[in-house]
Amino acid sequence: MSDTTATAVPAGWYADPAGAPQQRWWDGFRWTDHVQPAPFVMSLRPPAVTSRRFRWGLGEAGADLAEGRNSPALHALIVGIAGLVLSSLLLPSAIALIWGVIGLRRAEGWARSGRPPTGRVQAVGGIVLGAAGLLFGILLSFISP
Repeated sequence: MSDTTATAVPAGWYADPAGAPQQRWWDGFRWTDHVQPAPFVMSLRPPAVTSRRFRWGLGEAGADLAEGRNSPALHALIVGIAGLVLSSLLLPSAIALIWGVIGLRRAEGWARSGRPPTGRVQAVGGIVLGAAGLLFGILLSFISP
């Protein structure tokens, strides 16, 4: 390892200056080749409370998983209900189908990686309601003069 500027830092284990998730031994003059895994640090503070605002859109998969939700699946269910109620408008039903497929794919991906398939039922509900809304909307367009 290359030397860094000499400082009055005592010898010891420090975070690896290369940014690796490990500790490297500083001998008081330079970094050595000796490394060890970084220690687990347990925080005694509770996690910060984040805003639980309702956001329309796909949502970031990592944030959704951390918060125990699947935004596309939830939105598919809500818009699917609206599409079924307003079956003369085909757009909400089509959006519900799209969001439902995205939400279902997200839930299946999580399940394949060993995580809980959060939102699978909501996504399937959005797909079913979206398809029903589209079907009723198309039938109404043929029936109504």
